[in-house]
Order: sequence, then structure tokens, then C-alpha cells
Amino acid sequence: TDIAVNGTAPSAIERVEFTPDGTMAAFYTNGSSRDLFRVPLATVASPDNLNALTGNTFSPTEASGDVAIGFAEEAGAGSIVSGALETSTVDVAQELTEMIEAQRSYSANSKVFQTGSELTEVVINLKR
Repeated sequence: TDIAVNGTAPSAIERVEFTPDGTMAAFYTNGSSRDLFRVPLATVASPDNLNALTGNTFSPTEASGDVAIGFAEEAGAGSIVSGALETSTVDVAQELTEMIEAQRSYSANSKVFQTGSELTEVVINLKR
């Protein structure tokens, strides 16, 4: 009998990459690659009105609108950037400066109340 081989020998996954459209591709040690999965994305009309839950998750509300499931780079869903670090848009120096200003204002106001209390005590003692 004749045997026809139409595949390759078993091979381990060397690395996994995501394309901008959300396709997860596996690259094997034998040099071959294969698309395994496409990551779906959910969009809402008003993301600022989502209900924040624990674990960095959100749920839709009436104000946020209905959830639309789609894929990256389709219908305005954006794209996926693999390997990128998410950074904060907070200016740490500005936030620290504002915190120091608030602390100094609190201390100054505290001194005003303390001085007022001491003056009241002195006036009460003078009357006696």
C-alpha cells in the first residue's frame, strides 16, 4: 500500500504574536506559522458612562448604550498594538505639586483655627 503524508512532524510553539486586526498567530520551531484566534472587541456609544466593577472590568448602563461586538480595524473599533506598554497620562510632577500645596493650605488653616481657639481662651480668662 502507498502512504501519502500531507502534514509536518509535531513542533512546539516558539512565540505568539498579535496583528493589528487582532489575529493571534503562533510561530512554531519548525518555521511554520498558523493563525489561531481573532480577538473580538466590544464598543459602546459612551464609554465614560460604563459602570466600573472590581478587577478592572466594566458593565454597560443605559447611559453608555448597547454593547457592539466586532473586530479590530472594523467599524471604528480601533486596532491592537502588541507588546506596547500602557502609560498613564498623569503628570506626576504636577500632581505632587498640587498635593504639597493642598497640604500647606491645610496646615495654614489648622494654625488659624488653633490661634482663634487660643485667643478665645485668653478673652474668657480675662473676663474671669
